[in-house]
This record gives sequence, structure tokens and C-alpha cells, in this order.
Amino acid sequence: MIVQYKKITKKSFLLLFLILGSALYAQEISNSVTFATGYEPDGFLIRGGYSRGYDQHILSATAQVNFESFSVGAFDEKVNAQQYAINLEYHYEFLELNGRDFVFSGGGGGIVGYENIPDTFLTDGGIIQSQSDTMYGGFLSVNVEKFLTAIQRSNALMLVLNVRYNYFIQSQLGAQQFNAAIGARYSF
Repeated sequence: MIVQYKKITKKSFLLLFLILGSALYAQEISNSVTFATGYEPDGFLIRGGYSRGYDQHILSATAQVNFESFSVGAFDEKVNAQQYAINLEYHYEFLELNGRDFVFSGGGGGIVGYENIPDTFLTDGGIIQSQSDTMYGGFLSVNVEKFLTAIQRSNALMLVLNVRYNYFIQSQLGAQQFNAAIGARYSF
């Protein structure tokens, strides 16, 4: 009886592999590049990346630079800081309106990066010494895309609005960070 079970399992596995393989082959695959700039409560950001879409599933790798400033000391002096990050993302398109003219997607991913707070001399005589450290964490985000050219995945230009909530496990600038960005995506 055990021998028959193994034969059925191997046949079932082979059949499942063939079905999934043909389903993946039949998917609409698209590549795209994105450039965006945005707002965060203490500064601004610049983001660029590459995405590969499989029907409603989108995998992305993006690079992001955040420029932040915060107040310290008795005179509320501004201290500038930078964060450089690589994001690995997954998004799922959950709503399409007007024949895919508007596309809504949600997702999340991981963040790994580096942050730098430069030496700062305060007017009250205090010194903030340079601090540089690695940072890592995760995020949740929502995207809204508006097709500006052809309503198809190949050779299309899209306007992208992104709202993101970052949570850093290790960061000198705070564990939670909200940002919103607007940009363009070109799909090829």
C-alpha cells in the first residue's frame, strides 16, 4: 500500500508542476522603471527602482535617499541627516477602475540601509558628534497608478502616487516613519 501512495504522490506532483508551469507561462509579464520624489514630516525623499510584474503581482527593488532635519538644543537648531536605503517590495493589484485606467495596489517589504548624522556645532556650545549606523526594518504601502498613455502594460507611462509607513527596528532617527511620494513609471 505504501508503494502505491508514493507513485500517486509523484504523479500528482508532476501534474501539479505542469499545471503551475503553464499558468506561469501564460501570465502577462512586464518590466518597469520608476522615479519618484516625496514628502516626509521632517524632510523629503528621492526614490528610483525596477519592477517586474506578473499579472497582478509586482516585485520591485528600489533605492531611496531620505533627507531629514530635526531640532535640538535650547535654540531649536536644525540638524540634517540622511538615510540611504534599499527596499525589496511585493505589491498586489487589488482594484482596477475604468478599464485599467486607474490601478490600486497594496503591499510591503523589507528595508536595509545606512543613516548618517554629521557633526553639528550648536550656538549654546554643544556638539552633536557624527553618528553613522546601519538601519533595517519593514514597510507597508499603497500605490495608485494613472495610465498617461496606452492602457496596457507594455510601453506605457504612468503617474504613481505612493503612501508608505516604515518601521525601523534599528534607527537613530526614530522607529516609525511616514512618507508620501509622487512620480512616474515607464513600463516596457
